[in-house]
Amino acid sequence: MGGWIRWAVSQLFFALSVLCSVSFAVASPDLLRSLDLREAQLGQLGGAYLAAFSIALPILGGLMSTIALRWLLGGSALVAALGTLRLASATDFHGALGAMALMGIGLSTAFVGVITVAGREFPRTFAPMAALSNAITNLGSALLAMVSTLVPILADFRRPFRLLSVLLLATAALLAIVLRERGPTGDGAPRESPGPGRATLRASELPAAVARVLRTPQVWFVGLCFGGLFGSFLAYADLWNIPYQMKVFGHTIQQAAGLNAAFPLGMVAGSLVGGTWAGRAGFLPPVRVFAVLTLLVEGLLFAEVLPDIGAGVAFFLVGFGSSAASLALAALPAHLEAALVPIATTIVMTLTYLLSAMVQVLAGGPGGTGGITTFATYRDSLGILVVPVAIAAVAAFLLRGHSASGERPPASRGDRR
Repeated sequence: MGGWIRWAVSQLFFALSVLCSVSFAVASPDLLRSLDLREAQLGQLGGAYLAAFSIALPILGGLMSTIALRWLLGGSALVAALGTLRLASATDFHGALGAMALMGIGLSTAFVGVITVAGREFPRTFAPMAALSNAITNLGSALLAMVSTLVPILADFRRPFRLLSVLLLATAALLAIVLRERGPTGDGAPRESPGPGRATLRASELPAAVARVLRTPQVWFVGLCFGGLFGSFLAYADLWNIPYQMKVFGHTIQQAAGLNAAFPLGMVAGSLVGGTWAGRAGFLPPVRVFAVLTLLVEGLLFAEVLPDIGAGVAFFLVGFGSSAASLALAALPAHLEAALVPIATTIVMTLTYLLSAMVQVLAGGPGGTGGITTFATYRDSLGILVVPVAIAAVAAFLLRGHSASGERPPASRGDRR
């Protein structure tokens, strides 16, 4: 039971991190009005968040192997809480800018944190637990996005961020209390300590540990698979959904928001199906099948063979297939000691965000300074998106499990309880 509690609290932090991002996107119209911002300044706020997140991620993520999780994640949640509270009380652009930077720093550890806790507490069922974390978080973000288009719950941006600050403060306290080191793991396997399987490193061991991770080919295959699927998923969602559907296809904001929700809903369904499949057959089959499915669907979108009504289904299937990204992370604990997994996960996530940013820049190129306003430029941009997905599909077939046959040994009966 203790393992489930530790995972639940770290999962709460991860879910709140995504809700903060969704709340900012949905509440942005009121943010523009209340602070008298220009569109360019709103983009700068989002850029400040991503810049702080991207800088803090490799630093704090790497420290997860040397600093106790309870203090690192608890402190990160506290910084995020200060950022949300600062945003809720902001009166001008500069105040909001600092708030977004604090949020980016504080929330940068959330995903690596829940993945690290899942790996430590449930090493034999890591892939299903990673998929479950992904499903829960995407379901919450999809519901918030859909409900906010019908009921203006985020019409005043200050109230939700005040609530988020309270929730993050409570989460920081819970993380500091429940994330204590213990002997056995959550699914009954003994923790290896001390020795190569111990969960933490001394600071002097960190450079050698990073070098060890970088020399492991499977880390790079995971990075290409996770980055290609999830990075392109982020780019697709950020670049084209609501604004470009309204410009190119003449959709109302409600129609565009409905299609937008198809992505996370598909990822929820894919995470549940893939996690169940991985629990029975290992993580490799669902990762490979889902990656190929994503490539096939995006190829059909690019080839213009789907009718208008098929777009929503296609978006759902892209989210469904992209859920394989979280399952691919199961290759990391299969090839690395426990203390190295947070470092490897951090490297993979950093690669993903860099790839997402690069894809967004390249995909925005066909529209020029005027943006994507015709279907021809929309299609050209989609063609750019297919490339990292194709790379991810190839990388999926290069992933290996524990054994030489490429799959983890089957779980014992006790692991399936």
